[in-house]
Amino acid sequence: MRTLTTAIIAVLIVTTTVAEDRPTHDEEALRGQYDSFVKSLNHKRIAKDYPKAVANLDSSEPKVQIAGIQTLAATEEVEAIPWIVPFLDSEDRGVRTYAGQSLLRVVASHQLKRRDKSQPDRVVIKAPGPGDLDLKPIAWVVVKMLRKPDDGNTHSYAANMAGYLGMEELTGEIQGLLDSKHPAVTNAARNALKMLGVNQANAFSKAELAAARATGESFGKLFRDKDEDNLALLLVPKELLPKVLSPDVLGKMDVDNVYGKMVSANTRRFTEFRAMCGDLSKMSGITFQSGKPVKSDFYAPDARVMKNSFVTLGYANRVEIKVKIEEMVLVDGKCYIVEID
Repeated sequence: MRTLTTAIIAVLIVTTTVAEDRPTHDEEALRGQYDSFVKSLNHKRIAKDYPKAVANLDSSEPKVQIAGIQTLAATEEVEAIPWIVPFLDSEDRGVRTYAGQSLLRVVASHQLKRRDKSQPDRVVIKAPGPGDLDLKPIAWVVVKMLRKPDDGNTHSYAANMAGYLGMEELTGEIQGLLDSKHPAVTNAARNALKMLGVNQANAFSKAELAAARATGESFGKLFRDKDEDNLALLLVPKELLPKVLSPDVLGKMDVDNVYGKMVSANTRRFTEFRAMCGDLSKMSGITFQSGKPVKSDFYAPDARVMKNSFVTLGYANRVEIKVKIEEMVLVDGKCYIVEID
């Protein structure tokens, strides 16, 4: 049996509405990261090198704007990104579409320079090395695109960019795109999930993602409030252990013994982590990033396991504390935090 010194098992009976299916992100913090990224670029050079294209962007005619956007995209220069992004909010649908398409072109071109050619069966982008420009700060733009109505284009561009950029924190939202009525969006979502290393056969449903998010955010509130007294109310009753753990694990030791070790170890771990953080009362933002589906012999065959999720407590865009949830389990519509790390 694996070591349980850092495990915490907590169950929350979750009730959600359709409005709660949307994952949350600290968009203020993401915007700050994007702004800093833009400031680091020599984007003013674009106006000097491509004056005609930039002049076209100032036109009141959509066709002329599109021509300028396409010219900048053809350069495949990262510095063109801040010139293209504003047109994602254009009142003209055609302009919005070409802006999304052009942004994807620039991002894909940049990322594919680091493609791992030893894995020809899938697109794997190597992590940025010394001197490589990391495009992760455009996560704010990707999230904004995912918030827009499903027009059959914008979400597909956003999903593909998330895949190229390795944005695992957006896995939950990309999985939600599998329910789109537009083939272009569902195909892009599948491609993105493949790039992110997610087994689509085991992808979580919207209901499962909502349950996991509610569990994570509720845990975040307990952590913020240093609510050790109510933590005991969230621990799974020992009679549910046979439903969660595999028969092989339970067959090696007494249920009471397993339960006792889990409660003791996890209460101690929670207290240890919380003591390291001091006063968190001003942390007004609590967000959750869902992890990936995995299989494990530690759990019952029908248990759905989510690995490497994160709960983030934030104060504006200035301070963040991120708690890793190593494993979560979803069984019969209920969500369990199994291990924090």
